[in-house]
Parts: sequence; C-alpha cells; structure tokens
Amino acid sequence: MDLPGMDKIKNLGINLVIIIAAVIAAFYIYGKQDKKIKELQNTKYNEIKKNEVLVDLSKLNKKLEGYKKLLPAQDKSTLSNRIGTIVRDSGAKITSMRPSVEGRVSIYGRYVFDLDISVDSYANLGKLVNALENAEEVYMVEVLEVNPVLDSVGEKFKEIKANLQISAIYYKE
Repeated sequence: MDLPGMDKIKNLGINLVIIIAAVIAAFYIYGKQDKKIKELQNTKYNEIKKNEVLVDLSKLNKKLEGYKKLLPAQDKSTLSNRIGTIVRDSGAKITSMRPSVEGRVSIYGRYVFDLDISVDSYANLGKLVNALENAEEVYMVEVLEVNPVLDSVGEKFKEIKANLQISAIYYKE
C-alpha cells in the first residue's frame, strides 16, 4: 500500500535526521575546535609571559655585566696599594692605614680601610676626596674627621690631621 505522499514524508524524515545529525556533528566539532582555540590562546599567553621574563633576564644580565666592568674583582692588597697611590698623589701623607671589617652583599663585596693622614691644606684634602670619587675603582668615603693642627704656640696653622674610613666596592665572582 502506497500512499501518494508517503515518499515525500520518508525523504523529508530522512533529510531531517541527516540535518539533525549534521547539526549535532557541527556543534561537536565546533566545541572541540573552540576548546583547542582556548588552549592555544592560553599557551600563547604563557609563552608571551615567558618571553617577557626572558627579556627581563637579558636586561638584568646586561646590567650585571656592566657592574662587573664597573666593579672589577680585586684583592685587598691591590685596592690598598691603589688607595695609597691616590693619597700620595693628592699631596697627603699616610700616617697609618688599617684594613677594617669586610662587608658582603649578594653580588658585591666591600673592603673597608681606616686611614690616618696629614695634609698641608684643605685644598689638598679636597683634592684627595675628588681623586677618590674619580678613581677607576669605586670608593666611598664613609667617615671623614678633620682636625687642624696649630704650631707649638697655638697661633699659626701647621697642618691638618684627618681620619678617613674608605670603602672599596668590588664585584664578587
């Protein structure tokens, strides 16, 4: 028994089932692709963050190299000799030089020297401090105590006695 519109209804039913299956498959594929896109976006975000960290590390490495050049690793006797040369070149006389406590920080160290000097004028004392500031190495004058010395009568200026505490900064390998 063939009904006159039954073939159309069968074809419509089959087509409807195929369309519904295709829509379900499309939603399934879309969901998978959307998940992959989100994973790729997360991966991209993480890689960008890693690249930023690597750029920051590169900048820090360049700074560290600059510090290595600025603060060459030297031993205490070399720095002591260099300070002595700077003091003599400025017109001062060293009466005593004592190494003091050594300070250490993570990437650099500090040698401390206590100096007693005598100098004939404030200009030469200023010349000494200026020479320390302009030296190739990094020196810091931590303490500067100045005592003018008068002649035996106590009226005329004879010399200046000064106590300096100088820190020499160096890069720790």
